[in-house]
Amino acid sequence: AQAPGLFMPPVFGDFLTTDIGPYFDVAITNPPFSKAYEFAEKMLAVAHHVVLLTRLNWLGTQARADLLDTNPPDVYIIPWRPPFRKSKKTGKLGSDNCEYAWLVWTPESRGRTHGKWRRLRNFTKAEHAQWRVQFPNREESPP
Repeated sequence: AQAPGLFMPPVFGDFLTTDIGPYFDVAITNPPFSKAYEFAEKMLAVAHHVVLLTRLNWLGTQARADLLDTNPPDVYIIPWRPPFRKSKKTGKLGSDNCEYAWLVWTPESRGRTHGKWRRLRNFTKAEHAQWRVQFPNREESPP
């Protein structure tokens, strides 16, 4: 067994069906939208800090109300649409028509009655120019 506090290697496999062993300090994922609820439930059961990237509309459904009412996350709204898909026509990465957010649970936030929300900032013109240098083949605008 590994002593508490030491680095543990990442766990690979199907998160929902893999026995991941002991409790983790941080769990971060971008799960399939259709399974995000199951991911959130399991992550909250096995990690101190949980970070979930998902569509913003994930928060607005009755099916997840119990989870969100008992453990409301902090919500960090992404002001740009992240590219997840390659265009079938051009082969370049592009975005869909959904807004996304990072949902964050910490030990301090567990069991409270409300979460915080914040809109992340956009890039400055200088950061935008640097993005174009680093990623010259990307069509979409940087954050």
